[in-house]
Amino acid sequence: MIQDYLKEKITWITISGEACGEETGASEKIDGWDGGLDDGAEEFENQQENHVPEPASQEAGEETLEELRRDLILVAGAGEQKTKEETKADVWDMAEKLSDILNEAAREQYSRQEEERLKESLNKEADNLKLEGIHKNVPIEIHRSSVISNPQRSAYNKLLPKIKKASYRFQKSVEEILTRKDGGTLSNLYMGKRLSRGNLFRQDGKIFEKKVLPEEGFSVAIAILVDESGSMCVGDRIGYAREAVQVIHDFCRSLSIPAMVYGHSTHNRLNKSGSGYEEVVDIFAYADFDSADGNDALRMMDMRARATNRDGAALLFVGERLLKREEDKILILISDGSPNAENYRGETAKKDLQEIKRNLTKWGVALFAAAIGDDREQIEDIYQDGFLNISDLNAMPAKLAKLLLKYIR
Repeated sequence: MIQDYLKEKITWITISGEACGEETGASEKIDGWDGGLDDGAEEFENQQENHVPEPASQEAGEETLEELRRDLILVAGAGEQKTKEETKADVWDMAEKLSDILNEAAREQYSRQEEERLKESLNKEADNLKLEGIHKNVPIEIHRSSVISNPQRSAYNKLLPKIKKASYRFQKSVEEILTRKDGGTLSNLYMGKRLSRGNLFRQDGKIFEKKVLPEEGFSVAIAILVDESGSMCVGDRIGYAREAVQVIHDFCRSLSIPAMVYGHSTHNRLNKSGSGYEEVVDIFAYADFDSADGNDALRMMDMRARATNRDGAALLFVGERLLKREEDKILILISDGSPNAENYRGETAKKDLQEIKRNLTKWGVALFAAAIGDDREQIEDIYQDGFLNISDLNAMPAKLAKLLLKYIR
């Protein structure tokens, strides 16, 4: 009976494996750091808790199925040589592995369904957004992939050490803030009423500590909108922007700060009458407040230079989504130049963006524009007090993090 059971399971797993195979699938410093992602962090090497496990891939699932299939065959073949109790133990072990595989498959299926629902919801929000003025009747299309490609995964794994080291720098810079938030003992102080017994050996004078009572935590939500216009390929500006938002996103996750990362560009399509073409604003939802599958960091690896940039429509959509948050709201636009889209450039675009900035400020959203290209003067003229000069692309993560730190101290 046990042999029949095992043979049935082997057949079932074989069929399951085949089915799975068909699925497609002048810089500012922070604590001595110059902002570069290559900057070392010796302490980071010993901080294993900061490592984010790579999400399970389809290949990994297939390897697990194949491993289980082999184990079942071995158990079935050795069944007659083993005692009844030993065979039962092997069967239960195989059953437990099978249960884990089925649970993981169910979780991935649920996450994929939730991601599809999120995409549908975002497109409904875009359809319901009533754009006025120069953006009236301009369609917005939301893009969010529910399937992660192997190239995205490989590119992220290659970049991950840099991301984690830079993020760790930021996390160290807010240790005192986290202690105030959670309560506990704040050590390594130059002055105080209480000596820290574990630090009496220190030669730098940081031998005091004090008890800290919990305080109300900081409350901030951040949205980053990246210009994905064609000119972002110059000097690999899009690559620097991608790395910067990866660091900020990882930092926000470590502090449980709600964060979203979107990109924007345009494309042309035939209008409904078929008489001509119309410009469509593309919004790429890489990281979202309501993400379900935990793959947002992998999605961001698809960020790239595309077509033109209609900044106003993209800012209105992202700002509208950010307004639904109850926290203090920060919206950062990373761009290498002034708007350049159909009937949307020059003085016309400037007036539109200045009005959008005034409205967002009135509604409680702090808008900043990080200029990383040759049009810094024009961008400063548009955003004025919200202008961030990112002349050193290597320092962009530090610049953006320094801005964020002002809101959580």
